[in-house]
Amino acid sequence: MQPAGRDMPPGMLGCYLSHIAVYRLMQDAAAPVALVLEDDARLDPRFVPTLREGLRSLDFDYCLLDCHPANPQGHVYYDRADGVNIGPGLTAYATHAPPTGSHAYLITREAAAQRALHAFPIRRVLDVYSELPYRPRFRVLVSPPGAGVSRDSHHSLTEERDHRTGGAMALLRAVPGYYPLRNLLDPRLWRLQREVPRLVRRGVLPPHGDWRPLPPGRRIRG
Repeated sequence: MQPAGRDMPPGMLGCYLSHIAVYRLMQDAAAPVALVLEDDARLDPRFVPTLREGLRSLDFDYCLLDCHPANPQGHVYYDRADGVNIGPGLTAYATHAPPTGSHAYLITREAAAQRALHAFPIRRVLDVYSELPYRPRFRVLVSPPGAGVSRDSHHSLTEERDHRTGGAMALLRAVPGYYPLRNLLDPRLWRLQREVPRLVRRGVLPPHGDWRPLPPGRRIRG
């Protein structure tokens, strides 16, 4: 029998094990929550006051500062009617399903203990939760996100991602309001929004809530 996790690329396996090691370290710590950052993560300056003052709410298991907008089952929606304030100008919204992305997130001590308990055998990459015997509570910082990806992180060892772009694109991304405007004009987001009634009828989305599709992609920060 092939050992669990053997089919993972070394980078994904190492990433998985490093996060589980953090969760185990948390069990000896008194802090009720931890900020986990991978080496390509860059905090948004607007998130820094929250680190200094402490979180205003721990109504989550995971709070993703930035993430991919989908999981293997499809696009992820967040509920504009279910947001909690975790810090100055920062609202974390509940999602209908787990997004993917583990490069910048908050995790409570209880959630870390539960995840470490079910860490082995390794069946899926760290940020796919479908095979866990429980359902974690997720929230996401949408606008503004709490983090982005370093522009120096040209290539990821754990996924097919390359951030190298031309100088003109780098200048465009630096324009204030670029990302909100990009999302506003993204036709795919409009199409996904029109899918909400159908998804509610199918039972994919709960009938209550103000469901919106998570905006695409990670922001690249200097």
